[in-house]
Amino acid sequence: MAESFPERMIARAQDLKNEGLDWLLAHGIAWFEERILQWPSAWGDDLHVLIYGDFEAPPSDLTYPSLGITVHCEKQEKTIVRGEVDPIVKTNLRSK
Repeated sequence: MAESFPERMIARAQDLKNEGLDWLLAHGIAWFEERILQWPSAWGDDLHVLIYGDFEAPPSDLTYPSLGITVHCEKQEKTIVRGEVDPIVKTNLRSK
C-alpha cells in the first residue's frame, strides 16, 4: 500500500532531522516538498512568490541559474497582497 501524505511527510522530516536540521525546520521543508509534488499541472511550472515589507528592489532583474531563481525588479500591482508589494521571485518547480 502506498504511503499517505502525512506518512511521507513525517518520514521525510525525520530524514532531514537525522541530517542535522531541527524538527520544526525539517517539518517545514518536508511539507513544502510534498506540496510541490502535488502541484497541479494546470498551474504551470513556475512558482511566483511576492516579497513585501522591508525589501529594496534590485535595480535590474537578478537571475541565479544554478538555483533556477529570478528576482524581478519591477513592483507588482493588482496582487492578492494589499499595500506596497515589491518584486516577484520566480522559480521553475520542474527544473529542480
